[in-house]
Amino acid sequence: MRFKENLGPHDDYEAIPEIPPIMIKWWQQRSFLQRLLVYAVTATLAFLLAAGVGAMTALLMQGDLSSLTKEEPGHKELSPSGQQGNAPHRQQADVEQAKAAPQQAQTTYVNRVGDIQSDSVKTFLDSHDKLLHYDALTADDIGKMQANQATLQELTDHVDNLNPPQKYKEQYKVFRLAVNELHESAQLAYTFADDPTVATQSGFEEYDRHVSQAAAYLKKSNEMLSRDYKTIEGVKRVSQSL
Repeated sequence: MRFKENLGPHDDYEAIPEIPPIMIKWWQQRSFLQRLLVYAVTATLAFLLAAGVGAMTALLMQGDLSSLTKEEPGHKELSPSGQQGNAPHRQQADVEQAKAAPQQAQTTYVNRVGDIQSDSVKTFLDSHDKLLHYDALTADDIGKMQANQATLQELTDHVDNLNPPQKYKEQYKVFRLAVNELHESAQLAYTFADDPTVATQSGFEEYDRHVSQAAAYLKKSNEMLSRDYKTIEGVKRVSQSL
C-alpha cells in the first residue's frame, strides 16, 4: 500500500486514488509487524482471487470446446482403437448368425435321422435274415434276436428325443412311425424264435405287414428329406418263405 506522501518524483500522482486522511493516520499508527501482516493478508486474498478467476475461465473454455466438439457437423465417435465404430459390421454378423442357426439345426437333424435310420435298418435286417431260416435257428441266433429288439427299443427312444426343426415336423412323424414298425417287427421275430407255439402262419403274415409298413414309411421319410438313406425295400416276405 502506497500513499502520495511516499511517492518519488517520477511517480504518477494522478494514477493513484486519493486516500482518506483517517486511513492515512490509522496506517501511520500501525507498527511494522502490523503493516507486514496487512501486506500478507492482502497479497493472499489477491492470489486466491486471481486463482479462482483463472479456474473459472478454464472451466468455461473447456465447456465451450466440449460443446463445439459434440455439435460439430459430421463428427463421429471413435472406438477405443481410434477407428470409427463398427456397429454396422456387428449388426451384419448378428443377422448372418441368426440365418445360419436354423440352417445348422436342420443339417444336424437330417444327419441324426440318417444315423438312426442306418442303425435301425441294420439291426432289423439281422433279425429278419435269421427269421428267414427259422428251422435252422440256434440258441445264439435267438439271443442275438433278443438283443436286436432291445437295440431297436433304444433307437425308438432316440427318435422320441429328437427335436425336429419346423421344416421337418411332418417328416419326423413319418420317420417315427417307421422306426416303431421296425421295432414291432423285431419283437415279433424274437417272439417266434423264442416260443415256437406262436410261430403260426397268421403270425408270420402279421410280421410281414409290419415290415411292409416300415418299408413304406422309410421310403416316404427319405423323399421328404431328399435323402437316399438305407431302407428295407425288397426284403423277402417271411410268410412266403417258410
